[in-house]
Amino acid sequence: PARLAAKVAKLERDDEMLAQLDKELGDALADRTQVDAQLTELAASGATTTAELQDVQAQLDSNAAERRAAVDRRQELTARAAELDVTLERFAKLRAVYSSDLDRLQSIEEGGSLLAAIAGRDCPVCGAPPSAQKHRHAAEEISMAHMAAAAEARKIEREQRELAHVFDSLHAESLELAISIASLGEQIEEFDQHALDMRPTEASLRSSFEYYNAQRAELGKLIDLHMRREELASRRAEIDAASTKNARDPLAVGPASTVLFEFGEAVKAVLTEWGFPDAEKIQFDAKASDITIAGKA
Repeated sequence: PARLAAKVAKLERDDEMLAQLDKELGDALADRTQVDAQLTELAASGATTTAELQDVQAQLDSNAAERRAAVDRRQELTARAAELDVTLERFAKLRAVYSSDLDRLQSIEEGGSLLAAIAGRDCPVCGAPPSAQKHRHAAEEISMAHMAAAAEARKIEREQRELAHVFDSLHAESLELAISIASLGEQIEEFDQHALDMRPTEASLRSSFEYYNAQRAELGKLIDLHMRREELASRRAEIDAASTKNARDPLAVGPASTVLFEFGEAVKAVLTEWGFPDAEKIQFDAKASDITIAGKA
């Protein structure tokens, strides 16, 4: 009875656990094979979605890298253009100084030419003869001043030409930088637009990917429940099939005790007539299923 009660208790426990698992499974697929098939199908679909999402993400990453490179390059060119603007502004001021100095020297040169021309002659203003003039400058001094002014003017003109060459070169570079900066700005706008065009596709694929993960987790949970139920059902079947009898327990079948008593008395009477020793102590032992004499089989 104790073994039977333990068996019944185990079966009731397993039945309760099976009922709980059935409740958790609810209206889900009752056959694990169907769940496995659905998981396989979902895995194939998820692999396609994952590959497409990775491809789109790679394109976005590449687009972002190219945009970042374009922004960095534009910043470099903008800094160089700013330096050129400052340099060109300084060169423009230097050109103005050169022009002013050249005008001054040309005036000195022209004045020297006039002074040299009237040296040793009557004053063109008052008509005074050279002997009566208060300021006397030798023609050689006037000529030397004229030559110095002319030489300085030629030097400035040479430097002015060199400056003009450098200025034009830097100005051309500045124009090229402006064109490059504008072109990079257009490229950056194209990169931005490309990213905007791909965002809806990325969002849709990411949503599908999240749905795939959620479905996979749900099917994984169902498979786990089915495995637990299969293991529990198998254990219950083993418990139900197990015997509650002990190997040392007496046989449950056999003659009734009254029949065994009568049989023992009949044997005793026969042996008494034969004069068998201790015949009066003969009886049939139901547990040993044998004739005993004084308790010995």
